[in-house]
Amino acid sequence: MCINNALQRLPRIEPRSKKVLKSNNYRKLSDFPDIPEISQEKRQNLVAALRLINEHISNGYGLPEEMYRTNIDTTTDNLLDYAGIMHIHPLGKGSSEVLYLVQTQKCVGLLELTDHRHFDRIQSPHSAELINIHGEFIRRNISQYNNRIFEYSWNKQSIINDNTS
Repeated sequence: MCINNALQRLPRIEPRSKKVLKSNNYRKLSDFPDIPEISQEKRQNLVAALRLINEHISNGYGLPEEMYRTNIDTTTDNLLDYAGIMHIHPLGKGSSEVLYLVQTQKCVGLLELTDHRHFDRIQSPHSAELINIHGEFIRRNISQYNNRIFEYSWNKQSIINDNTS
């Protein structure tokens, strides 16, 4: 747990040693039935990339530039701006695999390894699904998180649930 830890909305992982935490609801590609199974080679590459990410963050190296999104310095990232959730591409720019995470001064929280679904299913805000799934982990590990995000997200979810009953 990272106590007294304010969220950082940086487009890159800060190059300083940080604790790496994994959400208790962490989801990976194989947890999504709509994502086609990946090859053994790609799976091995992802495992190696995730180890590298963990090692670099833990040791304060930052991450290789090719893991960040294209045009990172010239375009905005609405998910990062609104909810403080960043994304990186473990297999390099342009790859479909995306690791969603949150960053504070002391730790990096890994939320899930999936695809661009949280950008493709844009809502207002489009962080609702991630907040609903990982909100308790974020609340427990990040102080000074914008609680309005939780209120909107959870109210929207209860409206969705009420309409489907």
